[in-house]
Order: sequence, then structure tokens, then C-alpha cells
Amino acid sequence: DVVFEPGKLGMSIEKHCVSAVADGGSAAGLKVQVGWVIRKVNGADAPANRNGIMRLAAAAMKEGLLTMTFQFALEDGQHHCTACDKFVDEASFEGASNGLAVGPGKQVCASCEEYGDMFG
Repeated sequence: DVVFEPGKLGMSIEKHCVSAVADGGSAAGLKVQVGWVIRKVNGADAPANRNGIMRLAAAAMKEGLLTMTFQFALEDGQHHCTACDKFVDEASFEGASNGLAVGPGKQVCASCEEYGDMFG
């Protein structure tokens, strides 16, 4: 869990993923990393969308401290797939039109993209 003081978070969020961390901001000082996935806000399950997370965060900050629970890759070379909501190996994104180049919160592994093409 990461505890934020009231004020700006110092990070950008895409869906429920950290997409950028501002130099010198709160998130940077707390060692939050790009690519981490927000799972809980003050103990409540975090929705997979930025607006929902920001509503929960704003309410928490009005009460005092904000606690976020993050999930992150346990091994180097793993990245979060937005579609299957899992951390998968970097190679799993090869050939995907929305691969690693589009960034956290947008990237989809090739398997999920193929599944979406077949059934979407």
C-alpha cells in the first residue's frame, strides 16, 4: 500500500494504470512506477477507469490520507495487458497493433487483440 498526503498525486492515470509519474511529485517521492495498476483506493476495489478512481481518491483526500494498493510485475520484462488485466511477458505484445508502444492503460497483448478481432 502507498499512502499519499492530501494534494496532487503527481501521476497520470490511463484506465487504472499509472501512465506517467511527475518528477518531484508525490508519486515519485513514494517510488510509484509507470505501469503499476491501481487495485484499491482506501480499501475499496478500484474501478478500471480513471474517472472512478479520481472520484474515490478525491473523497479519500477530503477525509485525510489516501491509500492506494497497486499491483506490479513481479519479473522484469512483464507488462500489463488492459484487456485480460494480467501481467504478461513482453513478447506477448509483439505484433499487436495496440502493443507496448501505446503505453500503460492502452496496451493489449497479441492474444487478447486476436480474440477481440475474432469475437468483437
